[in-house]
Amino acid sequence: MSFRFMRFHLFQFVVVLFLFSPILFGAEKTEIITLAAGTEFATDLHVRRSEVPGPVLMITGGVHGNETAGIRAAAKAVKYPISRGTLLVLPEANRRAIQTSTRMVQNGGTDLNRDFPQEIGKEIREESKNKILVEEILRVIREYKVEWIIDLHESKNYSQAKEEPALGNSVIYTPSKSESAEKLAQKIIDVNNKKIDIAERKWNLRRPPVLGSLARSGAALFDCHTMIVETCHKDKLELRVEYHTAVINTALTHLDMKVKE
Repeated sequence: MSFRFMRFHLFQFVVVLFLFSPILFGAEKTEIITLAAGTEFATDLHVRRSEVPGPVLMITGGVHGNETAGIRAAAKAVKYPISRGTLLVLPEANRRAIQTSTRMVQNGGTDLNRDFPQEIGKEIREESKNKILVEEILRVIREYKVEWIIDLHESKNYSQAKEEPALGNSVIYTPSKSESAEKLAQKIIDVNNKKIDIAERKWNLRRPPVLGSLARSGAALFDCHTMIVETCHKDKLELRVEYHTAVINTALTHLDMKVKE
């Protein structure tokens, strides 16, 4: 066999590999879409779509502007490759509140995580100051046919603290007929509890998400599997980001969307 013949067939192989690589390796399409463009609510949605069919997972951070860990973990997730399905990441959902590092927009703002419709057919509450943003997020869930929503939050104290417990270190999920949300929530608990020795700092399960929250609304309106994940402000920021990052990675692994190393 001549060297020229071998080189020709090698060239053919490379061309075929290039043409069919999206099918063989599940190549992604990535894009950034600005929600509420041209308004004061404008914020970027990062979309990663694999060529391989699979679940649609949405990660949100920054619904409350002073909950930094979720914002940082979500910002990291925009770069995560996926092996199948679609990953939507909204790192700075409430950008106006993030700019002032406050739970919600100051001077008459309302809590974005209480402004979502609570049931099918119910309107966004009249007193909401976030109507445009709420409508945009709901549109994304509807148009992308989102199946899973994980909303990253933080709380002032541990959920199992002996004095003045709050919601820190908990996964608050919406029960579903298939129990799929509970299974993932329990996996998240188990992963984050591995390095915790102090009982009151242990992660635990709660249900359901609060009325008016993105998680509660996503489940009621679109039958999504949803959860709110709460870290605790008493932990160092680096640890809180680590917890939220573990949550995202656990979800991707559970849904078989994580690229195997």
